[in-house]
Amino acid sequence: MSSNTFRTRQAPSPTGYLHLGTARTVLFTKLLSVVNSGSWFLRLEDTDRNRLNSGAVVPLLSALQALGLDPDEGVTLDQNGQKDEFYGIYQKGEFGPYIQSERLPIYHKHAQNLIDQKLAYWVYLSEEERNELQEIKKIDKKPINYFLRNLEKVTEAEIYKSVSEGLKDERKPVLRYRLQRKEVIECHDQLLGKSSFDLSLEEDFTILKSDGFPTYHLAHLVDDFLMKTSLVIRAQEWFSSLPKHVVMFQDYWGKQIETEMESLNGKNVPDYLHLPFVLGETGNKKMSKRDGNVNMQDYLDKGYLPEALVNYLAFLGWNPGTEKELYLDKSDFQILDQKARLQKLISNLATDFSLSKLSKSAARFSTQKLDWFNREYLKMMTLEEFSLLANQNRLLNSPDINLDKSSKRFRVGDYAFLADLETQKVFACDDGPDWRSFGGNYYLVGGGREPNQSPIENLHREIQEETEGRISLNEEKIQKMGTFKTLESFDYAGEGHYDGKEFHLYFYPLKEAELPPFLLQDNGSYETYWIKIQDFVIDHDYFKFPLWKNFCEQNNLPLFEPNLVIKQQYLAWFLDKNRIAVLSELGLESGCILDYTKPSCEEIKWKKSSIEESLENLKEIGEVILNLYSDSEIVAAQKTLYDEIFSNNLEKNFSSLTELWELKIKAWLTENDKKTGDYLWPLRVTLSGKQKSPSPFELLAILDKEEAGKRIVNE
Repeated sequence: MSSNTFRTRQAPSPTGYLHLGTARTVLFTKLLSVVNSGSWFLRLEDTDRNRLNSGAVVPLLSALQALGLDPDEGVTLDQNGQKDEFYGIYQKGEFGPYIQSERLPIYHKHAQNLIDQKLAYWVYLSEEERNELQEIKKIDKKPINYFLRNLEKVTEAEIYKSVSEGLKDERKPVLRYRLQRKEVIECHDQLLGKSSFDLSLEEDFTILKSDGFPTYHLAHLVDDFLMKTSLVIRAQEWFSSLPKHVVMFQDYWGKQIETEMESLNGKNVPDYLHLPFVLGETGNKKMSKRDGNVNMQDYLDKGYLPEALVNYLAFLGWNPGTEKELYLDKSDFQILDQKARLQKLISNLATDFSLSKLSKSAARFSTQKLDWFNREYLKMMTLEEFSLLANQNRLLNSPDINLDKSSKRFRVGDYAFLADLETQKVFACDDGPDWRSFGGNYYLVGGGREPNQSPIENLHREIQEETEGRISLNEEKIQKMGTFKTLESFDYAGEGHYDGKEFHLYFYPLKEAELPPFLLQDNGSYETYWIKIQDFVIDHDYFKFPLWKNFCEQNNLPLFEPNLVIKQQYLAWFLDKNRIAVLSELGLESGCILDYTKPSCEEIKWKKSSIEESLENLKEIGEVILNLYSDSEIVAAQKTLYDEIFSNNLEKNFSSLTELWELKIKAWLTENDKKTGDYLWPLRVTLSGKQKSPSPFELLAILDKEEAGKRIVNE
């Protein structure tokens, strides 16, 4: 690797979740690596053993991955690297290990070099003595001279003993860097410019703790030189440490202790960039939990799109200098999956991104602005993808469904509500020998079965849980299997074999038909196939809306076709897609289709009109509406909408039918000299069941004549 290669990094600590400010810093790091045609890597700073939370590492990397912020090298979830068993992650790259706790011999080696050059020394002060020095400092307002104070207590030989001896010492000394001196140095920050620091006002600081683990200062000195970091991007809170680190690099690497090592861009000190804080929505302090949510995973779980989060984070401290805010357009949502969109978004941002456009002032977080970004990108989505993501979010946040939220992977059964199971047959099998005692009839129930329930009771429970009570099975519709046969192995898309030890829920609905012939055995009875569902899961890279059709085609099963109810549910999501701010608001508008509640007469009443007048107007326009369902243009437009419901023309067809309903109804109002509010208010409230709802024209484009008639006839 040449000495002028641009390399930058981030080094999060595994102490908790991915903070919003950290995510912003990582994004800027990635953008600058793209702008400079370089690379960025991720290092795990796990040397603070008191705050270590090993379980936080995978969620942190998962959140970065969800945002499209995968590193070029370092710690990762990419299984192509070398696995670390302790954290369950991987490392890739030529400068590893990238987990700092695995680099202790390296740190000890360089700590010894510092001792040998008398740049570091052991401090033997007790806690009481350190506290006493702090009290004196408060009075005389002068920095503590740890070196001289330490010499009063121990010999020079003890101060400069070896690393191995110091760590064995029962007094548990710490190793401090000898920074304090009569010298003024000038440091440069890529954003803030030049600053001068008087080292006589600084204090010597700890670089190696008594437990043998380095502090950030020593780890930074060693790792960022050996890993050839040319630019260190970090939060403004580290600006006060800038003179410490510049001096350390000059003192140590400037003397070329390891002459074979290449310098950093022709220098021995990396460049630094300290990003201003992100402020909360009120006040002038760094954003914290008191200002609202700062956990990026919570934003993802709530239903904010990664595209919206990344686009918004980019504007927290950066401005392209134009009116442009959205760095993706509708065509990106039509032809690219989410992973590809995030890559394009970052590439588009990098085109306009530069250091000169970064703000030196703190950025202020705004939920309202984030909602705007999310709403705009939801509008650009296809309905197919919107329905998938919205319902994944619904399942993630349901208190009644226990899913693995860290993996965000869903079983096929989790989408059972897309099928009208009350009119479909369900095949079933189970994973234990005990179920054979239930009358010789075999059903598909899941792993995680309640041991005291029959298979059919478990099947009811599974579907109730996974569909939040939207579907209840009619037992008469469940097809019973005559005999049982286990296939010793079952391959699905190269995913592996069933090993007889593990089985998870899988079920599929079929049209009202006889059992498929391929299930027949030679004796005319039926066999059941075991399928290891851990091998067949749905994630957002695999799932497509006609799920059942695709699966049945791949497995030579009778095709399942969505019925009218399912199609109306699907269309109802249009009402949400174009209005809600986050996916967790699913149902805000579509609820008037899916969860209709009949309005009261008082709600139907229009302003100064009486209830009787409003009901009469409703009856009059209702007759017009029901007649319009037979209008040739509306019939043709509705047929086109439903025939092409899963095509790219869906949005266009829906808009056309909505506009046609509006044209026909308003023409009748005009021709008959009717006041718009007197008629459209009662109609809209009656069709939706709500006083605030989508337009009656959108509702009529979704509802069939029978359902619209039921709602309009206000008995």
